[in-house]
Amino acid sequence: MTTTLKRITPGSAFKVGVVVNGILFLIAGIFIFILPTVAFTSMSASISGSGISDADIRAMNDIIGLVGGASMICFYFVGVVMSAIIGGIYFAIAAVIYNLTAKWVGGLEIELQFAHTGYLDEIERDINAAEKRKNTL
Repeated sequence: MTTTLKRITPGSAFKVGVVVNGILFLIAGIFIFILPTVAFTSMSASISGSGISDADIRAMNDIIGLVGGASMICFYFVGVVMSAIIGGIYFAIAAVIYNLTAKWVGGLEIELQFAHTGYLDEIERDINAAEKRKNTL
């Protein structure tokens, strides 16, 4: 059974875009959060070989670690929200463009296959029987 997708509502595309891009940034953001932390750890190890005292190094590491960690957490959560909103807007614009294109050249043709379960077949038979009775009256 071939069906044509004629139109996508921009509102539904926006909702899907918000969720998809929010989840993608949640996953990718973890790597964005972890990589700078690893880089900072290797950088602080190289500082310890210089002529700076251990107490000063520990104090710098504490301050940089606190500020860096807090800023990365803020960036992560702001990034999730911004990515979700921008992704939703992008999906909505893409839906509008798709709708224009579908008017010009037709929509996407998709093939649907339905699994025949006993319940659906029984409901379909009941509906057909009710329509036949209605037509005979």
